[in-house]
Amino acid sequence: MYKEFIDKKEKDMNIIKIDFHGDDLISVEKDGIIYIAMKPICEGMGLNWSSQRIKLQKNKEKFNCADIGAVAEDGKIRESLCLPLENLNGWLFSINPEKVNSEIKDIVITYQNECFIVLHDYWHKGLAMKKPSNQAELVAQQMRVMTAFADELVSIEKRVSDIEQKQLEEKQLLLEMPEAVVEAKEGTTRSLCRELVNQIARLTNQQQSAVWAWGYKRLYYDYGINVSVQAKNSGKVALDIVEENDLLDDLYAILEKRLNIV
Repeated sequence: MYKEFIDKKEKDMNIIKIDFHGDDLISVEKDGIIYIAMKPICEGMGLNWSSQRIKLQKNKEKFNCADIGAVAEDGKIRESLCLPLENLNGWLFSINPEKVNSEIKDIVITYQNECFIVLHDYWHKGLAMKKPSNQAELVAQQMRVMTAFADELVSIEKRVSDIEQKQLEEKQLLLEMPEAVVEAKEGTTRSLCRELVNQIARLTNQQQSAVWAWGYKRLYYDYGINVSVQAKNSGKVALDIVEENDLLDDLYAILEKRLNIV
């Protein structure tokens, strides 16, 4: 039976350690998102962590990687490269068992078949699965992996559909607006956002950078666009990223709502 226990709690996150075939899987819940520390998984599969880390860093936007505080070997909290749980299976199955060393092939397949469902069951059902004792249990477990993964995909597709519908409605609204009004609106939204940030920072005694970070985080939660990461990777200003994704009006609405409840 897999054992699981809460290793440590921080103010803004839970760090969970789950025993998986003798290896520790480290998962972190931070700001409502479940992240999985990738170094223990890579090492548990017998993969070279250095090369896999490079691969993940090159595909940060694809896998939504993030550096999150996790428990290091010395027991202290250190930054660790993590993936959101919903992206874990995509990475697991990017590893071709036929192309790895024959000595770790079975381990890689075991992780692909069981790792995601163990973590998914812990966080969504409060328990982890037992190790399958026969082929029938293994097949049933694989079906649960597929079902859980399908549920995650449905959830993602719904969010994407909602975003596309909102964008369609906003474009239709713009088409119905007088041309002069549209031009004035597009030209002033950035400055209006800056003014709202300034007011919120003044009223809440926060740094403006903290208010901007909060606004970008809300965009990530609502629309799946990680403005900060894209800005860092592209070298562009964060507001340019917001504008490129047609989210200036959405950011303004988010900041305006925040100001109204201050």
